[in-house]
Amino acid sequence: MEKGIKQKIIVNPAFTVGKVDERLYGTFLEHIHTIVYGCLYNPSHPQADANGFRKDVLDLLRDLGTTFIRYPGGNFVSGYHWKDGIGPRDKRIRKYDLAWEQEESNQVGIDEFCTLCRQLNIEPMLVLNLGTGTSEEALEELEYCNYDGNTKWAVERRKNGYQNPHNVKLWGLGNEMDGIHQIEHKTPVEYARKAVETARMMKKMDKSIKLVLCGSCSPEIDLKTYPEWDRIVLEEAYEDIDYISLHRYYTYNPDTGMYAMNTDTLENIAHLPIDISNYIDTIMAASRFVQGKKRCSKSVYISFDEWGILSSKNFEKEKYPQWTEICDDKRSSTALDAVLHGAFMITMINKCDVVKVACESIVIGSMIMVDPNGGCFRQTTFYPFRDVALLGKGIVLKQSAEGPREDAGKYGELPVIQSAVIYNDEKKEIVVFAVNFSKQKDIPFELSIQEFKEAECIEFRQLYEKEAFAGNTFKNPFRVVPHLLEVDKKQRNFVLPPISWNVIRYRIK
Repeated sequence: MEKGIKQKIIVNPAFTVGKVDERLYGTFLEHIHTIVYGCLYNPSHPQADANGFRKDVLDLLRDLGTTFIRYPGGNFVSGYHWKDGIGPRDKRIRKYDLAWEQEESNQVGIDEFCTLCRQLNIEPMLVLNLGTGTSEEALEELEYCNYDGNTKWAVERRKNGYQNPHNVKLWGLGNEMDGIHQIEHKTPVEYARKAVETARMMKKMDKSIKLVLCGSCSPEIDLKTYPEWDRIVLEEAYEDIDYISLHRYYTYNPDTGMYAMNTDTLENIAHLPIDISNYIDTIMAASRFVQGKKRCSKSVYISFDEWGILSSKNFEKEKYPQWTEICDDKRSSTALDAVLHGAFMITMINKCDVVKVACESIVIGSMIMVDPNGGCFRQTTFYPFRDVALLGKGIVLKQSAEGPREDAGKYGELPVIQSAVIYNDEKKEIVVFAVNFSKQKDIPFELSIQEFKEAECIEFRQLYEKEAFAGNTFKNPFRVVPHLLEVDKKQRNFVLPPISWNVIRYRIK
């Protein structure tokens, strides 16, 4: 660690990765327990608006800067029939949701969701039921949402009070259909045939839509379908779809896992964003293989439409005596979670040439903590997401980087600094996002901006808490927040403290 202690980054606007797609900053809502009913939609809450949505939660969603929301699932969608959630609310029937083993009131459906998106001035993404649903049902949903003629479902939409089409452009062809947890999960050939027929029918009705194919629901070791599933479904559906989905949740708690028991610990956290990068590379290799095999001119890119962190307060405390304050609310994310959150977004920014769509999961809970009958606050993870969603627009620059590495256990020595640099030509700004994964050491950080020698530093913002397991709570909602640091216009050298999220902005003269 002593050798090469400084992290040095060199960028030049002539060397680029690609342009960031605005859909990289999406989020996700699913009908799970109180997420929709109670936390978001709650007509009896003092903060409820005329549509029954909580104004305090909507204010935080606006502040977050998310560009679109994926809905209604998730596992929920494979047993959900959209027609149950339209029309007069007092006529809608309650059903039992097999995915989350709860009753579904159907008081919120696609009309309410699209209305919510218009209120927030963001794009809606709808996921189709390709579990218990049919291709015809999916086509009718598209007709209801997007068609402006005089067909049955377009007329029905207007009858329900929505004169103009919802104009939904991004659609998911089912959810995690390879997973045994999924209602009516399928083999890759079974799923692909259903997805292809659905896609062809939908694009005959509306050629402007974009479709997301289900990839493997996780690369975890016990999920035997990965990545063969991805190759097979791409070979069947390549010409008819636009993106293939990736899903991944991470934790540093060895007692927690999704499809397999997690083997990563706090010692390994610098590897987690690298694992995301490897996952992206693997699926893009499958996509490019199929593209070449089919001699196809178009490219199918990635929709990383579920990603998140399973927060944990469980770690080997004897190894890290510097951290003594542990947030006592199990639902609260920590300062460490915020840094990981930022690192995952840095990875996707640096892969913007192939990752065109991404959704953090699930926005209510993971980034906005809500009491169904009380208030709400910004989780620690809210802040890096907002930084990137608001400032991460433009062209991603390639980096020439050298700097310190630390032991990451079974993964060997890994870089402790991970960063992304974006040039916004419209605003004439360069923005740097950087995390320091060192658990104990400040790391000097030097930035060399070639061709822009007169760039002026205008902001250095940092989320750093010496107690990495501190978090925000209802009692103390601002325990962990970012802080502005003083800067000099000519500043090129900074200090990144251990376990920190950092944003540096330059104005180009």
